[in-house]
Amino acid sequence: MPYITHAQNAHKDQIMTDGLRLDRSRIHAHHVGGRDGSFQYPVVKIFNDDTVYYNYEADEDCIEQMQSIMATKNIHGQVIGAAIGPEDGTFDFNINYDPFTSSLRKNNSRYAHYYRNIDSVGDYLIGEAMALAECRPLKVRTIDSLVAETGMLIDYVSLDVHGVEYGLLTGAIKALREQIIGISVEVVLIEAFLGQETLGQVIDLATRSGFRIVRFDEEPHRWSTYRPALGWRGGPIDCAIDILFLKDPLRIPETYTNPLYSLMKLATAALLNGYMDYAMECGAVARSAGLLADPVVHEPSRRYQRLLLDLWREYEASEKLFPVKLSHTFSREESRARFSDNAAPESMWASDPAKVRGRYFHNQDPATFLRLCREMLGAEPMGAEKILRRHGMLRTADTVRAEAKKQTLQTLRLLGLIDAEATEPDWKRLEAELLANPG
Repeated sequence: MPYITHAQNAHKDQIMTDGLRLDRSRIHAHHVGGRDGSFQYPVVKIFNDDTVYYNYEADEDCIEQMQSIMATKNIHGQVIGAAIGPEDGTFDFNINYDPFTSSLRKNNSRYAHYYRNIDSVGDYLIGEAMALAECRPLKVRTIDSLVAETGMLIDYVSLDVHGVEYGLLTGAIKALREQIIGISVEVVLIEAFLGQETLGQVIDLATRSGFRIVRFDEEPHRWSTYRPALGWRGGPIDCAIDILFLKDPLRIPETYTNPLYSLMKLATAALLNGYMDYAMECGAVARSAGLLADPVVHEPSRRYQRLLLDLWREYEASEKLFPVKLSHTFSREESRARFSDNAAPESMWASDPAKVRGRYFHNQDPATFLRLCREMLGAEPMGAEKILRRHGMLRTADTVRAEAKKQTLQTLRLLGLIDAEATEPDWKRLEAELLANPG
């Protein structure tokens, strides 16, 4: 059964029990503005016992519904009735016609005529949705002040706070420097709420705090600037977008309270979002910083820790096969010659396979290359894929397998060892040719 509790005003004794709130081995995911009971951090069954979810909402009217939704979804966590913002104090909370748009900021009438057409309601106008219905004075807390008072841990924060995204992050500067490994936030291109900071300011704050942009959502929030009649409508414009930021792994050993735990949590967040390479970078940083001597490495208590240690150890021990790179494909002189007067535009990316082979196999044993290529294209899972499947991360395992196959075939084509359309090499022919004359 999920442990769902409710805390009002976010006092120390009301935020979880000490056993959960202070358990550094768990991943602590906080979502601010979750009146529909949702989370931006991936809720994955296999890591459910490793993760604690906190959902903050300033509007007390929807707390009971949020608890019910979280229980239905079997989410382990707590609903906290509290307003989180840029500074401590008492501020007006504006509850709007559509409560989903409620905010500590007032709406900007300049954009009242903007609309989007939604299947569930028809035309959804900003001026209607954000019309003020009630104003409540509320005690507002910053993330940093809550952490200082309660000792709670915060690894990942997602924000759906309608106008105070930037301010909320400025109230979490210490946590961004010492604990938080990921941020998911909706960022606007227009000042929909008065005084609202927009895309560039939020990105600047996050990158100055050591975070990388890893993903812009594929579907921006689009609104139309004018509301014509049916038959006279076209496409809306981009007005907001969801961004995922992840911490630069190199920054974690410098300032984080528990750098190994944080690197593992960062790697887990990366894996859950499909970024295998990022997770492997975290392992490389942990190793170079000497963190893998930590006792947790020998007795990992959490499933995500066991998964990552298996991946990192297997990678360290495995034989490595890398694809062709630019300096194999073109020498410096060949690369410049692509833009000479007599170079045909259609041949800018055409290379000489014999020269590519010569450069590539200068530091690559042909027999090892062929053996590893066969393994990459074989039916049996190997390396990372095998470990991911064993730990139940099937979707990520499928991605790793697909990338291995695609890039192995790409390498064979660039080396001139298979035709452009081939999907299965003639291994006997390749072995005879390549071992006799690799270059």
